[in-house]
Parts: sequence; structure tokens; C-alpha cells
Amino acid sequence: MAWQHLYARVPAKISMFNKTDGYDTFACSEGITRDFAEKELVYVCDIKLSAEDSDMIHARKLSPVYCQFMCHEGELVHSCITYLPSDYSGERSTYMVHSIVMSSEEHKAFYSNFDNSVINRSFYLHDLDSFNITSVNSKPQHDYPEVDYKGEICESPIWITEQYNKDIMRRFIYAVLNAVCGKLKSVYILLKDTGDSSTDEFCRFINSFFKVLPYHLRPLLSFATRVNNTSQFPGVKLKGIVADPKTLKVNRCAVFDFENLYFAGIKDEEVNANLSTIDFLYSLFKNE
Repeated sequence: MAWQHLYARVPAKISMFNKTDGYDTFACSEGITRDFAEKELVYVCDIKLSAEDSDMIHARKLSPVYCQFMCHEGELVHSCITYLPSDYSGERSTYMVHSIVMSSEEHKAFYSNFDNSVINRSFYLHDLDSFNITSVNSKPQHDYPEVDYKGEICESPIWITEQYNKDIMRRFIYAVLNAVCGKLKSVYILLKDTGDSSTDEFCRFINSFFKVLPYHLRPLLSFATRVNNTSQFPGVKLKGIVADPKTLKVNRCAVFDFENLYFAGIKDEEVNANLSTIDFLYSLFKNE
């Protein structure tokens, strides 16, 4: 069973560690300590909101962000960051992070089933309503229940070959392999405009892409479905963006715009030198 961890701006009475009004853990499973929360979950909990971010949150234009990353001791974290127009005081915009922490044995079992979708949005809380945090009787929950995290059945990934340019996908596959092995810091992608929110399309894309990713690489490919700026989620390998990729100034990174067939940070001669491996992985999109 996986641990759960919940973090948001809360009043002092349900602040688990800091005991002050502000951002803190307010509910977690028994196995999660303060040291673990502060050292391992900082990637998704310590988010700096700009004035522009706050305006977009108030306008309800920032959809939830889903992330995956590995801890130093081998645990795998899946997180959802939900942006909320107001905190418990009703005066400021805020965000809530719901993380699910799987042990090494749990995530090996999870990823051994290639029918699983990587992102299962139904497992996450997206608001604070069930915690009644303004009640005089509210207090932090140190024994929040563990959960048996399972993926939904993922659709066939063949749609990627129908919707996305083959040459760009080849380069993208090569870039992802480079990011996993540390030759690239990150891969930034702007997907095709389908009329849906960037999160919806990215979740669909990630779930399908992971079906062709070799088993041992699946927990190693960290991702975030959207970043508001390039400094967000440091160390994460694959990041969805909404900005024009041509404006990004990042070192040792690859950038892809699937809508306009633009890419940067990957050399054609390197792709061609590894084409047999790349084409094998690409062929799996069509292999039921």
C-alpha cells in the first residue's frame, strides 16, 4: 500500500510541522516523516507563484499538474498540484499538492502491467472541502490512510502515429532516452492544439508514450505535465509547456513543438546513428 501526503496553505491548527499559518503538510500516512517530506517532496511542494500565476489561478486558467519523480532511496512519487482561487482565508490564491509515494516493490509491480495508465487522475483530491480546515476541531492527520494505487486501462497508443509527425516523434524518442541517461537535463514539449487543456492532452500523451517505454526506464523518466517557467520542478526530465518553444533559453535541453514541427537540442546525425533502436520503439506504437 502506498503512502499519501497532502500539502497546502493552512491555518496553524492543522499545520503538522511548522505550527504556523502558511504552507505545510496537513495530512499524511504514518510512514511519512518531516525529514522525508522536506527532503524528498520539495520538488512539488515548494512552488513559487508569480503575480501572473496568481491572476491565472483567480481566472481558473491553470489546470492541475501531474508529476512523477524518484526519491533518493528508490521510492516513486506521483503527485497532483491543483491551483485554487482562494485559500482558507478566502483572500489569496493557493495550491494543494496530493502525493502518492510507492515503495520500490510497489512501483515495480505497478509498472510490470503495461495495460496501466501512468497517470490515474481519479486517485487525487483536487480541493480541501473534505477536511473542513476552518473548523475549531480540525487538526493535522498523522494517520491518513494508505492507498492501493492502480492505473486505469490505457488506450492503444496507435493514435500517436496518426496525430504526430513521425520524424519529430523519432527525435523525441531519442531525446527522452538521452534525458533518462543524463545526457540531457530536460526535454520540453508543446503538444498539438486539440482544443482541450494542455493537461488533458499531456496526460493522454504520457500514458500512451509510457506503453512503449522499456520497463526499467518507466520509473526513471520523471515528468511534469506543465511548467509555468523553466526553473519549476528542477531535475524533472520531461516537462510540458505552453510558451513558444523558440523563446526558451535552456542549456543541455531539447525542445519540441509538435504543432509547428519545430525542435532544437537534438542533432540529426546522432538520431540517424541510432535509428534502428528508435524505429523499433516507434514501431511499438502500432503493435497491439
